Order: sequence, then C-alpha cells, then structure tokens
Amino acid sequence: MKIKNSRTGSYKYFVYPRVRKDQDRLIEDLDKFIEGDIKIALIKGDTGLGKEAAIASQITKHRNKFDCIIHLIPTDMGKINIEKEISLIKARFPELNNLDVVILHNKDSMCEMLKEAKKKKEFKEKDLSAYDLCGPNECAQRSKCCYYDNMKKAKSSKIIICDYNYVFDPFIRKWTFGDIFDKKKVLLLINEVHELPERIISKFSYGIHSSIFRLAVRELEGNNLSKSDRKKFKKEFGSMKSAIDYTRNIENNLISIIRRRYDEFSGTIDNKIEINPDDIFDNLKKAGYLIKLGKEISKWKIGNKIGTHSHAKVLGTFLGNAKYVKDMDYYFFYIEKTGESKYKIGVACMNPYPLIKEPFDKAEKIILYSGT
Repeated sequence: MKIKNSRTGSYKYFVYPRVRKDQDRLIEDLDKFIEGDIKIALIKGDTGLGKEAAIASQITKHRNKFDCIIHLIPTDMGKINIEKEISLIKARFPELNNLDVVILHNKDSMCEMLKEAKKKKEFKEKDLSAYDLCGPNECAQRSKCCYYDNMKKAKSSKIIICDYNYVFDPFIRKWTFGDIFDKKKVLLLINEVHELPERIISKFSYGIHSSIFRLAVRELEGNNLSKSDRKKFKKEFGSMKSAIDYTRNIENNLISIIRRRYDEFSGTIDNKIEINPDDIFDNLKKAGYLIKLGKEISKWKIGNKIGTHSHAKVLGTFLGNAKYVKDMDYYFFYIEKTGESKYKIGVACMNPYPLIKEPFDKAEKIILYSGT
C-alpha cells in the first residue's frame, strides 16, 4: 500500500491515508477519463480493490462537470456501500455540505407500514407482492414516507443511487426523472455490468396466470365492502354486476383463445407456444378499464388488510404493458399450460439492446464496472 500525503489532483477527495495496490491506477484512470473526450469506460477490478472509494472520490471531484450523476447498483448492500463512501467524503470537506445525495431502495425495503405488517405476520411472505401498502395516494403515511420523499428528491439531487430499472424501464425513468437525459448532462455509472443484459431480459419478461381473472372477480364480489366504498364504486363504474360481467367476459375471451391455440399445436404442460398479440388485441383495448378498476379496488379496506394491490390492477397493468410492446419485434408473446386447465400468458423480452440504447445514447459519459 502507498501512503498519500498529497490531497490535491486526482486524490483530492480520497479520504483514506493509504491507497491499495492498483487502486491508485484506477483513481488516476478515472480522473483522466472524466477529463477526456472518450464517452464510455469499462473498469474491471477484483473484489477488495476498493472500487467504491475510488469511484466516490472521482465523481465527487468532478461533480460540477455534470448536472446529474446516476449510479446504478443492483444490490441494496452495494447502494449502501457507495453512499457510505460519499458520506465519508462529505464529512471531511465542509464545501460539500450542500451536495445532495439520494438513495432509492426498492419500495418493499423502505415502507414502514409493510415492515410493521411483516412483524405482525399479517401477510405471508409469498403473498407480499399481491399487496400494496403504500399506494401513491391512499396511504395514510405517504406525507412522511421515505420512499416517496426520496423519489421527490431524485428530481433535483446531484447524485442518485438506484437500481437498473429506474433508468432502463422507460416508464419508471419518465416518472422518476422526467426528461433528465434530454435536458441535462448525465454521468451514468453501472455496477455489476456483466449482469445487465440478463437482468433486463428478466425484468421485462412477465406473465399472468388464468386464475387471476377469478381472483379479480372474487374481489368484486366481496361482501365486506363498506357502504361508502360501494357508493364510490357504483358512481365510478355504474354497477357492481356490470363490472363483474365485464371482467368475466374478458376472461372467457382470452381463455378460449388460449385453449384453441393449444389444441392447434397439441401443446403439453410447460410447452411455450407463440401467439400473435393481435389475437388478444380486443382484450388489450380493455386494459384501461381494468387499471381504473384495480385502482378503485386498491382503496377499499378488505378484512384486516390495509388495501390491496388488486388482481384487477395487476391484470390491467399486464394488458397495458402488452399493448405497449406488441408491435416491438424484440418481444415474444406466448401461452403456456402450467397444469390441468391452468394457463399462463407471457411476454418475453428477447433482446435488451433497445432498452439500453436510449440512456446510453443520451448520457454525457458512462462508466461500466464490475468485479467479474
């Protein structure tokens, strides 16, 4: 290890008294890259090299070259580690007191109400994804919720630490950052870059099981709704019966298409059979109805549960996403038989490049790094 007495030049914001082997090279290379004209840098550093400390020192030093620095890290521990390094630098240098840094964890790990529900065992672990305890409007704790508070801060913070989906999902990127890549100079850092293609393919491949229709109807038929909830619902949708019938019709249409398609190909369990998305387009047009329906249901108090991330909302969101991607040639629509009279409709992302391309094209500079 080398002792660095100088706190100028490349090492101005490196807070440790000693520099590890090869860490000095990394710091100096990063400094030259950010100062230079090359757009993309790929960093390979073994575990234990101290990449986080080196990177934190350089993005802090060059913070004024960019309007915004977005650091994508796929693990919560990785996010915490880089935030810790930046906090150590801020503590050492008073001029950094006003440097805004925000970290966006997943909602489940930040929601205090959800954590409390887990403690009380009000929800089974496998069912957590079916519940939304911090919906955007109805949650009583929203005004002091750290998740939504950090989402607001992200629009104006200098350094944002978050997962891949905040940048590569076009919907979440727009909701979180607005037109940041069009209007600002962005330094984009991507940790564990070797995982990026696989994680994007996984993230943007999704499906629903046929049973979700029955669950959505069951929500509508629930007898434990308050009078005020029923009154609001009828005002919004006309009548409970019409909503139930409408949802059942969507189910019948889709299931009949799936069964007919499966019979044509003599499909067996776990066979994925390609389906033309136009075959379900009539149902895709109903996505708006189901999303609206699901949002209304999510406001109800059902039993002892504090609202639900309703099956109707999940169903509508799936159909809405399917409609959005149906003409994109890098998506594959399929049906799959998962059991006797049980089916799944799936949409698989076959190529992550189109989702990666826009942020890569628009970012001012990109640093890709990994320990692998």
